[in-house]
Amino acid sequence: MAAGRVRAARDGDESTYFVSGWGTTVEQALQGCLYEADETHFAQIIPEGRILRSCANAIHGRVVEPPGILLFSEEQYDRREAGNRQPRNMVPARWDRSAPEDWILSDDKLGTEQAWVPAGLCFLGYDSGGKQSSLPAADSNGLALGINPEDAAMSALLELIERDATSIWWYNRLVLPRIDPKSTASDTVSSYEDWLRRRGRELRLLRLTLDLAVPIVAAISSDRSGRRPAMGFAAGASWSAAATRAVGELAQCEANLALLSQQAQQQGTTRFTSGARKLYRWHQETDLGLYPYLQGGGPACADEATLDYASCVKLCHERNLEVFAVILMQDEQRSLVRMFAPGLRSTKPRFGPGRLYSVPATLGLASAICRDPFPF
Repeated sequence: MAAGRVRAARDGDESTYFVSGWGTTVEQALQGCLYEADETHFAQIIPEGRILRSCANAIHGRVVEPPGILLFSEEQYDRREAGNRQPRNMVPARWDRSAPEDWILSDDKLGTEQAWVPAGLCFLGYDSGGKQSSLPAADSNGLALGINPEDAAMSALLELIERDATSIWWYNRLVLPRIDPKSTASDTVSSYEDWLRRRGRELRLLRLTLDLAVPIVAAISSDRSGRRPAMGFAAGASWSAAATRAVGELAQCEANLALLSQQAQQQGTTRFTSGARKLYRWHQETDLGLYPYLQGGGPACADEATLDYASCVKLCHERNLEVFAVILMQDEQRSLVRMFAPGLRSTKPRFGPGRLYSVPATLGLASAICRDPFPF
């Protein structure tokens, strides 16, 4: 594991961003951390010449409006003043098509069509306009750096699809199939399972793929009694790739929890951020034996079909999901892309109508909406 801080890229901004990376070697972990640092740095740089300030109803051409991306419910908007006492999951003001907003034009080749998308949801640290803004702060969901635009777009779209499936699984408490770690054709997964076992911990892999036929894996570890859990999630072009990445994310979660546990023992939790405190409390209090959806159901196979970017876009199109890509930065060695797929959900607690309710019903899965926020 490797971790570091990234300073704000814009003058006058004192924000600090934390980045991390993992790998099977120290060099790979450092490279992954530096890659994420570049992603975070360039995602803050706003190309002013590409920004259009306008009301949505005055723009000629397609406009992707925020409600379809954010997916808050009417109840959340009604109760936003009380709900916003918890800053991690701020609910913005209701969207007003007649109010001026900043927009940026998406790429016409990577997406299903060209459209104007909200600039405030593209760039990290964008000035949202204060408490009455209709946009929350942008996050890293759907943001990716790659060796070229299509490579970056593939990573970003896979992340959107993974977060959508994770959200539907988490908030519906779906019991989904388990995958035998030995069946994934991944040496990293097998090695990590053995490493956990020597430390008195167990590994579970859950198949989170729902209606979009993209390999999505949840990697969940715990001690032998089912306590002290940690989790990692990933989608991939193949099952072995998804499982490997999920285990890498799990390893980062385990490392983070180990540091939090050490700090809690030495200094208590008073200096934890709200997010760190929530994750640590979930880790300390959760017993997998009480939650069937964290244990998983019957076994599932992990056949090795391999996807490319075009096939992922096609899968979305077949589910009436449009894809919009904004190239934020591009040079000879790398590209940074922000993806939007209105209708796909983040793991944040957002309860507007859509896939959160329709997908389990379509697939005939037993579900009951739980509003406990995702722990990280």
